[in-house]
Amino acid sequence: MIGDDAVPDDNAVPDGMDETLRPTANRVRRVLGGGHMRPAFREELRRELVAARQAAIGADGRHVAPAGVIRPRPGTGRPPGRRAARRRRRRTALGLAGAVAAALVAVIVLAWGGLPFGGHTASARVSVASNVDGSPSSSPTAPLRLTFSQPLDHAATASAVRLTPATQVRSAWDGDTLTLTPVHGFAPNSAYVLTVDHTVARTARGVPLAADVHVLFGTASVAGPGPHPITGFAAPSLTSTPVAAAGERSEAVVTRDGSLLITGSQGVVRIRNGTATPLGTAADAVCVSRSRQSVAFLNRDGTGTRVVFADALGSPSSSVPVQADPGSPVGWINDAEVVYVGAGRLMAVDRQGHARTLSGVPVDAAKDTVVLAPGGRYVYLRPAAGDTGRVIDLQTNAAHALPGGTGEVAFSADGATVAWFADSAGQPALQVAASGGGPVLTVQLPVAAGDHLSGLGLSPDTYHFVYSVTAPGQRAELRLATLPDGRTIASGGASGRSPRWSPSGRLFTVFQGGRLATVPVPETGTDRQAALQGLAMAFARAEISGDAGAQRALAAPDAALPTLPGITRAAVLWLLPASGSTVTARVRLTIDPRPGQPVARQAEERLTLGPRPSDGTLAVLAASVEDFRPAPVAPQVIRCDTDTSPGSALLIFDSDLDPDSVPAAIGLGTADGRTVPGTASYDATSRTVTVHPDADPSAATVVRVDTGLRDVRGQRPAADLRIAVSLA
Repeated sequence: MIGDDAVPDDNAVPDGMDETLRPTANRVRRVLGGGHMRPAFREELRRELVAARQAAIGADGRHVAPAGVIRPRPGTGRPPGRRAARRRRRRTALGLAGAVAAALVAVIVLAWGGLPFGGHTASARVSVASNVDGSPSSSPTAPLRLTFSQPLDHAATASAVRLTPATQVRSAWDGDTLTLTPVHGFAPNSAYVLTVDHTVARTARGVPLAADVHVLFGTASVAGPGPHPITGFAAPSLTSTPVAAAGERSEAVVTRDGSLLITGSQGVVRIRNGTATPLGTAADAVCVSRSRQSVAFLNRDGTGTRVVFADALGSPSSSVPVQADPGSPVGWINDAEVVYVGAGRLMAVDRQGHARTLSGVPVDAAKDTVVLAPGGRYVYLRPAAGDTGRVIDLQTNAAHALPGGTGEVAFSADGATVAWFADSAGQPALQVAASGGGPVLTVQLPVAAGDHLSGLGLSPDTYHFVYSVTAPGQRAELRLATLPDGRTIASGGASGRSPRWSPSGRLFTVFQGGRLATVPVPETGTDRQAALQGLAMAFARAEISGDAGAQRALAAPDAALPTLPGITRAAVLWLLPASGSTVTARVRLTIDPRPGQPVARQAEERLTLGPRPSDGTLAVLAASVEDFRPAPVAPQVIRCDTDTSPGSALLIFDSDLDPDSVPAAIGLGTADGRTVPGTASYDATSRTVTVHPDADPSAATVVRVDTGLRDVRGQRPAADLRIAVSLA
């Protein structure tokens, strides 16, 4: 009987079947026995065939006898004669032929158009494993490797791949693994969706895929060209001035008014204007709160340890006993509690002496590396056993590793940015990210393989940092550098440890040998545009971390700050002059795609940046965010740069562009819509369009990007873009 899972021999012909039906029957048998048919449909088809056979045999209206039963001729009681039997066999054959033909039609309908009785088109469920899937910070130059769960048609699958943003790739197969190499790399700090179109891809047996296959990943930030290239050693020198003797375990901080507080065996000493004032008994550790309104010491004497609470200048006001472990650091949670290590755990105590456990992660304060972030939300912990260091969010207990970290870590003054030294392709480099995780910025430094980096400190001005480098021959140097390019702007002849910055970022302290020294930042090292760029990025990293306290620390007291969903990445697109001494920063906020929602969501944020009325330091004065929407499937500007090439505007895109569309779609104009003669040239390697006027513009200039611009897939922006720039 047709319908059994075992496929009959093609040469076997049922009794009474006409030889002309053999090919049709064989085709049905092969389909029924093939691996492309779902078991439920095979069973349904078997029932249909049985029903069709019985209906055909009983088409003359007579009762159909069960198989194997011979009925007598009516009125005789004798078996049917040969002529009647031949007529019955012919009717059976004709009925079976109709049933076979109907079955064949049903199989063809299933294979190419779907079942009429509620089934589905035959398809294959395929999954994929990738070297980048789910990573928020993949290398922009690394190829993608996709390993599929079953063999696929190589040509059809390669042609079914599409990337958003649009990216040209070279493809190569190795067994079931497809490698895609971006021709010009991927755009940095971007969310990507790789889709294998199920309507185009096929398995090796020619079966279409049941659904699209997605690989979701993001790329790391890269140190942009910045205002100036890296030049190595800088001409200006760092001048250090010794101010006090210090022990090997001494610590120092700079208070709100610029005073220095230093710990030692003789107690805490405040140094202001060259005058030293003792403040108390011996202290193991000292810290200043993020707001600079509070100071705390960890005192240890013969009776135990105490946390001493002090005012902004370091004058003690109260103390509470704690069971702090030897080697414990201290840090503030806002201005309410002090963090320390007690009984092998991170603890916090308030001014009334109420203690609580912050994390169950074991800590050996005497051996492990423990760095507390300003504000108290994050802590970096690296066990002495050499395990990978992690940043722990003490509010959520979430933790993430710092890839390639060597143990030297520093947090920003607001607490929402973390920086660390790491090995990058065999050479030391600086890496920077939001403390809460996300894309990592790798900054290549002017150092050589084998150099040892130490003494890392991030400035409150958000774009300076200091570090020391020691060459294999023990030649050491203290360096002042800038973000995001790592450019050295000043250097000194001796290294320093444990740098601490003044609130203004105009001075820092280091320990050099047995002395505490102060080091001023040279005037030539200041760059207001870089400082504004750094402030916008620091605020964006605070938003990525979801750290409201850090955002508030970077903003003016009366600034209204938006409430955001959990964002994954942010990019500062450009800075535009605004009224007075303020600047408007345009920032793109992105929520990366995730399983079940393979589309990135984005919103544009506008930040007003300018000096605080109280002290003149730069701050976020206002912030507003548009609604989040699906990211456009079209080329987008990810940076507008007017500093790298004076007199020109550089537009960097996230997509590979169609070069033929650039000259007509991108150009210059005036605020009132008049065209400014100029040229637009496209560098495919960097996805950069350079727009240059034929003559120095006499009026305010606007860079225009029209909807005629196309990426390599022919996709166009939905609306024109206009950016006001200064090319003078």
